[in-house]
Amino acid sequence: FLKYETALDVGCGTGALCSALSERGLSVTGVDPAARMLDIARRRNEAITFIQADATKTLPFSDKEFDLVLASYVAHGMREEMRKSLYL
Repeated sequence: FLKYETALDVGCGTGALCSALSERGLSVTGVDPAARMLDIARRRNEAITFIQADATKTLPFSDKEFDLVLASYVAHGMREEMRKSLYL
């Protein structure tokens, strides 16, 4: 069984997944381009770091900074070529 200590939630929205991971003992960072979503996320859980950033651009993190990286429901609204660029 893998033991994760740090997690990055790309496209975290209002931070629901971030909160669930934090409750399980992970140090969590959430990233989202929408300031309003991040305002809600910050009110829900002050222990989590939330950063406004665009996942289609280079994110401000070093390689291997996180044990776990999640991007749930991020690509569904993107054009096909943008989706491919995220995963390749």
